[in-house]
Amino acid sequence: MPSSERERFFEAEEFVLVGNSEARKFPEISERLLRDAGRKVYSVDLGGDGAQGRLSGLDQVPPANGGSERRGAIVEVGKETTAKVVEELGSLGYEAVWIHMGTESDEALSVAQKQGIRVYTGSCAVMYLASSFSPHAIHRAIWKLIGRY
Repeated sequence: MPSSERERFFEAEEFVLVGNSEARKFPEISERLLRDAGRKVYSVDLGGDGAQGRLSGLDQVPPANGGSERRGAIVEVGKETTAKVVEELGSLGYEAVWIHMGTESDEALSVAQKQGIRVYTGSCAVMYLASSFSPHAIHRAIWKLIGRY
């Protein structure tokens, strides 16, 4: 049973995972771990060419069945693009967005606040998704001990 709001974020049935392989490596670990957890993942590579079954824009993601609470969005693009992606997610009805640590910006946080989007930031999604012994699991254990999880 999840003990934190951040853990509950990952209970969504579907996720939109937004990356940009032209600017940085696509978040393949998050993509794999979400799928391994049985989640439906719509991978959007803003700098991609549709390779590996990834979509090239948020406009290609089908609407959520049953409401936005069933779907979460994880954004891992360059800091200069984050606000634009958050704005587009808000216009598509997303109520909760995870912004990968170090890619948030004041502009992105302001856009989210104006659109009423709950934002999770300051950490890596993999820390919450990794279930086996790994550096991410060690990081998770430390954060739990110091109350940041």
